[in-house]
Amino acid sequence: MACRMAVSRRAEMGEAGFRHYLQILARQREHVAAVASAERAAKLQEGAENAAAWSALRARAELWMRVPRRTQSPSPLAAAPSSPTPLNLLLPSGPPRARPVSNSRRERYRTYLRQIVAEAGQGGQPPATGPVAAAVQASTLPGRLCGFCGGGCCTKGGEQAYLTAAGMRRLMAERPYLSADAVVDAYLAHVPDSPMAGSCINHTRQGCSLPRDMRSDICNRYACDSLQQLQAALSESAPVQTVLVVRRKQDHWHRAELRVDNAINGRAILREDGTRTVRAA
Repeated sequence: MACRMAVSRRAEMGEAGFRHYLQILARQREHVAAVASAERAAKLQEGAENAAAWSALRARAELWMRVPRRTQSPSPLAAAPSSPTPLNLLLPSGPPRARPVSNSRRERYRTYLRQIVAEAGQGGQPPATGPVAAAVQASTLPGRLCGFCGGGCCTKGGEQAYLTAAGMRRLMAERPYLSADAVVDAYLAHVPDSPMAGSCINHTRQGCSLPRDMRSDICNRYACDSLQQLQAALSESAPVQTVLVVRRKQDHWHRAELRVDNAINGRAILREDGTRTVRAA
């Protein structure tokens, strides 16, 4: 089809113009092929690095599991049958630095909050929340996984924090005593002095500054591929008890880009009773 379209333009372009046009098409095809080749090479390289890192982590985990440990509050899953096979997971990274929040950023957030609160007040039913599996709720591993990532999926939150009118409608239904202005003020009261740079305005080193019931539906429900794999492994009859995590520099949204540094910047062994970070050999 592309060849027929190119030939159909020959008469209107003339011979010289048509040759130039074909040269442009050839360069475009070469560029697309080069990008695809570079992407394949990068994936192969990262795959080999990940495999080596997981292998080293597995050896460390076997040593760690031989050492008796005491916990103040054992996990309710500790006595349950568990899978002896560790789960290998790959994570992105959240931003490394915090930055004082500017007045202009706070005002952009205020403007957006007023907009969605006003929209929520126009009526409609709040969306229903879905149940979370009991085994996933009981485990400490999802929290440990997200904590080691540091918010790699939060970086597009900006001054909207993934909040929507639908989520506000639910909150306002749960707190009918709050006026629209009071809802906005409640959110502004949780803005940290120094959120993480280049991320959601509510993103701190300790996680989200908002209480769980004030967070967006996206924040409460979203699970990246690695978290989904962990949730599935926890829902098995013999849930996973050891997770080997390799973390790379880029966030969730930029990790596939070719011209960025996405080297491994963290390794960890996660268990119900603790997290052990491992330095590169």
